[in-house]
Amino acid sequence: SLLRAYGYAAGLAAYFRAVPELERRGRKPLVDGRPSAVKSLAERALDSLNSCGPVSDLGSAWPALLPAWQARALLTQVVKDPMLVANGQMGLPEFSRRGRLIWASITMRV
Repeated sequence: SLLRAYGYAAGLAAYFRAVPELERRGRKPLVDGRPSAVKSLAERALDSLNSCGPVSDLGSAWPALLPAWQARALLTQVVKDPMLVANGQMGLPEFSRRGRLIWASITMRV
């Protein structure tokens, strides 16, 4: 479903961002932390997002997906360079972050 796909993508992106800190605390957050495995997780989440219907299908409930507004861009970064996760370098420039949030709010596309 649409909500499940966005929830998974947003959760995975947030988890990937937490990996370096979890590792610093002695945790092993990824069962398989190889770059190919990390890339595969990100690809699966993006495939799920790309296969679901438009956010506008949710009608007036679409703002519930706004917390996922960065997920697609962050996961795309990981697909291109999975080492960003281990190196703690995932993220969007400030201008891009603000622009994406405004765009998501106006167009109902997250």
